[in-house]
Amino acid sequence: MRLLRALSAALVLTLSLVFVADGQATARAADVDGAENEADRARRRAAQADSLLSAAASRRAGIEAELAASFVRLGELNSQLSRVSVRLDDLRQAVERAETTLAGLSDDIAIQAVDAYVRAVTVSAASVVGTSSAESAIVAATNLEAAIGSDKAAMADLTIKRDQLEELEQQFAAEREEVAAIQAEVDAETAKLESLLAEADQELADRAAEAIAADAAYRAALDAVDLARARQEERERQEQRPSAPAGTGDEGEASTTAGEGPAATVTAPPTTEAPPATTAPPPSTTTPVPAPLVGGAFPPTVERWRSVVASHFPASRVDAALAVIQCESNGDPNAYNPYSGASGLFQFLPATWATVSESAGFAGASVFDGAANIGTAAWLSSYYEGRGSDPWTPWTCRP
Repeated sequence: MRLLRALSAALVLTLSLVFVADGQATARAADVDGAENEADRARRRAAQADSLLSAAASRRAGIEAELAASFVRLGELNSQLSRVSVRLDDLRQAVERAETTLAGLSDDIAIQAVDAYVRAVTVSAASVVGTSSAESAIVAATNLEAAIGSDKAAMADLTIKRDQLEELEQQFAAEREEVAAIQAEVDAETAKLESLLAEADQELADRAAEAIAADAAYRAALDAVDLARARQEERERQEQRPSAPAGTGDEGEASTTAGEGPAATVTAPPTTEAPPATTAPPPSTTTPVPAPLVGGAFPPTVERWRSVVASHFPASRVDAALAVIQCESNGDPNAYNPYSGASGLFQFLPATWATVSESAGFAGASVFDGAANIGTAAWLSSYYEGRGSDPWTPWTCRP
């Protein structure tokens, strides 16, 4: 019976372990699947944002084309207005000449009328009859009739000129009203199109901002997928390793920052002066470790790296980098987290180190080489700064 109970207990324990393992595997798969589903949703949102941006750009282009056509029409109107202005100026000069001529004719007719009247009352028929001969009388009568006829012709010409003047004035007023009406119509259409173009510009800017945000979210979701897969692979690797001794530093892998480009994974800040990660027997570093330096703003084990940090980081960022080193490893180049595999002064994950160290010019260097670790961290922080992000984005520890 005891044997049976022992076998039963062992069977229950085995099944429990299997269920736990299956549950962990399912949870891990769910993490990756969830990240992939979110990435797919982000991709669809980015595609929709791009479509809206394209539609807004098309609408703006159409309005811009209409506005350009309106400007062409406005230019044609200005040309027409210039031609009409020249014609109106000619009409104005003609009116002034007609008025001058009319005034002169009026004076001449008045003088001729007086002369005719005087001749009519002073020259009698007797004087005509009493001329030296019949021919003289005939000539005198003819001259009088010619003077009277000239007065009648002048009056007729005056009437014609007055009619022409009135016609010119009416034509001038009509063309001026026509030009003013066309000008007002084009001005109204141009103002409307300019308002629509301003609205289209604002819509285009909004859609562009949405598209940029959606694209950034999509890329962040892709990074999250990579991170979920890396975590799953890391957990699988850790499960294959022997159990770590109790009392080691920070347990578990700390959060990483999902963003553009490569990202470093770091441990959580230490709670004591001791290093946050355990010191395993890693490969020996190729760069000599400086002796602790007393008298700086940081602990001696951190201050000893100041000159190396200053050779790789900008002067304005040296103290910030030392603060991150203090938080990550307390200045121990051999710091190692057995759970996440994060190593070195800046606690790089193995996969991250393999990629970033090569880009930084330290291909093949050990993550436990203090100078290589610092140089790679400097390259990574400059990379993020160049992308418009916080240079310390990859690290959980921030200065």
